[in-house]
Amino acid sequence: MGRTLTLAIGAIFAVVFSQAPEYAQQYQQRIGGAIDELAKIIRTFDADAGEEGLGREQALVRLKGNIDPLAARRGARMDEAIRRYEQLIRQRAALRGAGPVERVYVLARDFDPEIGSAAAEDFKPAVPVTIGGFVAAAIGFLIALLGGGTARAATRAVRRKRRRGRLEPSRGGDAPGR
Repeated sequence: MGRTLTLAIGAIFAVVFSQAPEYAQQYQQRIGGAIDELAKIIRTFDADAGEEGLGREQALVRLKGNIDPLAARRGARMDEAIRRYEQLIRQRAALRGAGPVERVYVLARDFDPEIGSAAAEDFKPAVPVTIGGFVAAAIGFLIALLGGGTARAATRAVRRKRRRGRLEPSRGGDAPGR
């Protein structure tokens, strides 16, 4: 029964883990869309700054230091948008340069919650027909097998210990002559 359950759990883990490369691909597509939108916003900001004879940094300093709270807030938000754009560019490059299995690691390391949530909402599971999908499935299966084997071994050890405790006489201090 234990081995059958472990194999069933292994199969479930394999299916779940096999979806990681597909999710990473859909996440990467979302990054591309976010980069495109942020690039438009930044180009418009740079053009507006240029019309005022300012560079990007000068315009940000001017806005963030403005006594009008709305202008100051807009400057801070623009600064955040620029930093996020740069981070997404780096993450996209890292994802593109990674192999199929490493891509899942890169995604987890640099995960963007906003993009991740949007990708999860639209996620469509796929049959793993890529090397990355098969490797991820194998990793999931092995994790389940190792976990199941460890749990079975621990259960057997506890049972043995209980049996020994019932069969062996007590070695406590109540024995006569002590």
